[in-house]
Amino acid sequence: MRRTSRPRAIAGGRHSEPTGRPDSRSWSSSRRHPRTRHSVGSQGRTMMKEIKAYIRRNEVNEVVENLQRAGAPGVSVIEMHPVGYGYEANPFQPHGARLVDRYRYLTIVKLEIMCGDGQIDRLLDVIQRSSSTGNPGDGMIFVSEIVDAVRIRDGARGEGALRTAPATPGIGRAS
Repeated sequence: MRRTSRPRAIAGGRHSEPTGRPDSRSWSSSRRHPRTRHSVGSQGRTMMKEIKAYIRRNEVNEVVENLQRAGAPGVSVIEMHPVGYGYEANPFQPHGARLVDRYRYLTIVKLEIMCGDGQIDRLLDVIQRSSSTGNPGDGMIFVSEIVDAVRIRDGARGEGALRTAPATPGIGRAS
């Protein structure tokens, strides 16, 4: 027997109706290139992106210089010691050594970049090309949507908060 109506919504189930919230179904029209989708926030502002790139420590200078040349608004560099996800412990440390001692010499760098939708493809390409050696352990890049950004100094919001604003004379902390 052929069903003539759509299945009823089951909370969180496979057949639930779209709720207007962003989820995997909202990407269906651009599934081939999901990162090129430009989204608009609830107040009509273009959404921003956060890039988190985990790369080899020895590649960081070249990657950051190339990102600056490509117009990245700013880059945060965080040194990390990964555990898991295919990272192996120092083979010269005994198996019973404390976790911190066993992973002491494995250091990667996490780059964090906030940018507008218009910059995302260029910056991802710069990171990937600058840090790729073709070997396992080159790293990973993750992209998240940022709903809003507020610059504390002057209250600028959205992508405008990512751009450098001139300093206001007489405002700031006393030395």
